[in-house]
Amino acid sequence: MRLGGTIDINSANIEIPKGLPPSVTTLNIIRPGAKPPPPPTPAPPIGLDLNVVAKNQVFIRGDGIFANLGGALHLAGTAAHPVPSGGFHLIRGYFSLGGKNLKFTKGTFDFNGGGFMPTLDLEATNSSADGITSTLAVTGTPTAPKISLSSSPTLPSDEVLSHLLYGTGTQSLSAFQAVSLAASLAQLAGIGGSGGGPLGGVRKALGLDELSLGGGSSTSSSPTVNAGRYVAPGVYVGASQSATGQGSTAKVEINLYKGLKLDTKVGTGGGAGSNNGESIGLKYQFNY
Repeated sequence: MRLGGTIDINSANIEIPKGLPPSVTTLNIIRPGAKPPPPPTPAPPIGLDLNVVAKNQVFIRGDGIFANLGGALHLAGTAAHPVPSGGFHLIRGYFSLGGKNLKFTKGTFDFNGGGFMPTLDLEATNSSADGITSTLAVTGTPTAPKISLSSSPTLPSDEVLSHLLYGTGTQSLSAFQAVSLAASLAQLAGIGGSGGGPLGGVRKALGLDELSLGGGSSTSSSPTVNAGRYVAPGVYVGASQSATGQGSTAKVEINLYKGLKLDTKVGTGGGAGSNNGESIGLKYQFNY
């Protein structure tokens, strides 16, 4: 017997646990005089040939991570031992740290045939004015994510994170920024942690796909509230509002074809740079 076909997933949410517990060893309890339990009934030998398609509404949330992905899987093997292959690519996402959202510049979520636990490969990269390129990478699995910092040229972790968050070295930080940097390093080391928090409940109540509070990468940028949702398959509408009330940005992203996306933005107010005026463009993304 063989089961085949295509399964379309409209939306999927993957939550990363907050404060992951240590591994717990399973103990076998033996009671005197008790009969051993019967062996489990084997699953029927059903072969699998299924395609699972989720074009653009797979979400990973928790522990500071937000990622919106799309892609497809193939399920082979049997019903008792399915073998998934394929994966999902990054559409948008960020890592929330120190009151700022570090935008992911690339990312994948892959199944390599070893089971239903995928591997993460997400990167947020920033190039600052002093020529330092700094990177935060999220690897591992959703239940055990690993975060690492690197830079070119090579710098200590605190300097890498300072360039990621503020675009400058530690010697140029204010007292408040230095304290925030220390707290961010502690969070990355596993002290404190970060989950969905109150914003997660508000996001669900409002029916949004994204809701976050963050800021830009410069030392002078003000905090912003970011919100958005899919209003139709492949059509994402979002908005960002400055906490000072002096600038806002609205955007619409439309997936036109495999990897090709139409991106439009309209900005108003007293912000700087791309938050003013209008823009429209095409983006093409592919995995390599």
